Amino acid sequence: MKCKKKLVGLTVALMIFGGGNFNFSPAHQNVCIAAAQTPRFTVEKANEYIQAHKAEVNQRWYPVYHIAAPYGWVNDPNGFSYFNGEYHFFYQHYPYDTQWGPMHWGHVKSEDLAHWEHLPVALAPDQKCDVDYTGGCFSGSGIVKDGKLYLIYTAHHETKDGKRTETQALAVSNDGINFEKSKKNPIIKIPKGNDFSPVDFRMTENIIW
Repeated sequence: MKCKKKLVGLTVALMIFGGGNFNFSPAHQNVCIAAAQTPRFTVEKANEYIQAHKAEVNQRWYPVYHIAAPYGWVNDPNGFSYFNGEYHFFYQHYPYDTQWGPMHWGHVKSEDLAHWEHLPVALAPDQKCDVDYTGGCFSGSGIVKDGKLYLIYTAHHETKDGKRTETQALAVSNDGINFEKSKKNPIIKIPKGNDFSPVDFRMTENIIW
C-alpha cells in the first residue's frame, strides 16, 4: 500500500511491508542512468551522495521504528542474515532519487531487531553483468560460511532496446560491512541452447502469478 504526498520538497511514499516503498529525497534529481564503460554507479559514489544529502530529509516524516534508507528509494528486503553476533538486513535501494533506478543494496545491522544502525551501501551496479540502462543488483540472499558473509544476487542487465540478461553473482565480506564482488561474476551464467526461458515464466500476456 502506498500513499504519496509532496511535503516541502520531499516526496514520501510510506511502505507497509508486502508492497510499497519508503522513499526519502527531494523531487527528481535528473540522474543519468545510462550505462558506460566506466561504471556510472559505485558504492563510493552512492555513499558520498547519501552523506551529502541526508540532512535534507524532513525528520518529521521519517520512520522511528521501521527500517528506512537515510536517503532515496527503498524496495524489497534482501540478504537477511546473522553474522558476528549481529543481524544484517539489506534492501533494494536507489540512493539518488525517490523513483526507481538502477538497483543498489542498502544495509543496516542490529543486535536486537529493534534498533538499527545504518551501514555503507553494500552493492552497486558496477560490473559488466549488472551495469545497464535500467536494472542492476537485483534481489538475493545472504549466507555465512567459514567466518565470512556472502551475498548472492541476481545481476540484471538490460539495454535501451529492452534486451534483458539475468545471471547470478557473488560478493563476500570479512567484516560484514565492506563487500568485494567476485571477479568470476556471473558465477551462474545463462545456459547455452534453447532449453531455458530468458524471462520469468509468469510474465505471459496475461501476467500469471
